[in-house]
Amino acid sequence: MTQCFTGHGVFMQYIARIKKRVSSDCMYCEHPCDDAEHTLFHCPRFEEERENVKKEIGSEIKTENLTSIMLEASEKWESIKKYMEEIIKVKERDERKGRRPKSTGRMRMHPNGNLTRLGRFVPVAPARPSVQRCPRARRHVRCTPRFIVLAVYTIVLLHSTAINTIFSEIRRAALFTKIVLNRATTLKVLSLQISTWWLIDK
Repeated sequence: MTQCFTGHGVFMQYIARIKKRVSSDCMYCEHPCDDAEHTLFHCPRFEEERENVKKEIGSEIKTENLTSIMLEASEKWESIKKYMEEIIKVKERDERKGRRPKSTGRMRMHPNGNLTRLGRFVPVAPARPSVQRCPRARRHVRCTPRFIVLAVYTIVLLHSTAINTIFSEIRRAALFTKIVLNRATTLKVLSLQISTWWLIDK
C-alpha cells in the first residue's frame, strides 16, 4: 500500500526514472505514463479488481475521494488495502516475467560451453591435462638455508678438528642444528663456532 501512495514501486515511470527501464509505458495498455494513479484508477488490466472493490465499499474510488473513503470505516480501509496489495503482487509477477528471457528448449552444446535454458551462454573452462609426478620427487634434497648451513658446518668440521674429536663434534652439531632454527641468531652462532674452531687449532 505504501508503494501506491508514494509511487515508488512497480510502476514503469518510477522504474524508468531509476534507470532500470528505458520506457515508462504501461506493460498492459501501453499508456505513456504508468504511475500509481494510472494503475489504480485507469488501467484496463485491473478493471475487474476495481469493480470488486466498488461493490464492497459501495462507491467508485477516484483520486479525489480515495483518502476520505478509507477514513470512513475500517472495513473500507481493509478493502482498499487488499485491492492495492493485490495489484502490486500482480504487477511484480508480470514485471519479473517480462525481464525473464524466453525458454530455448533443451540445452544445446557449444564448442566452448553450454547454452542454458534461459538463453544465457555459460563458458566452460578447458580441462587441465593431468600431470604424472614422479613418486620419488619429494625425496630429492632441496637447497634450503638450513641444509646449506649444515653443509658448511660439516666441511669446516672435517677440516678444522682432529680425528679423535669428530664424534664429540657430531654431538655438538646435533645441538647446533636446533639453534639454527632461529634465523635471527644463525649468523651469530655460525661466526662464534668458526672463531672457536680457529682458536682451538692455533
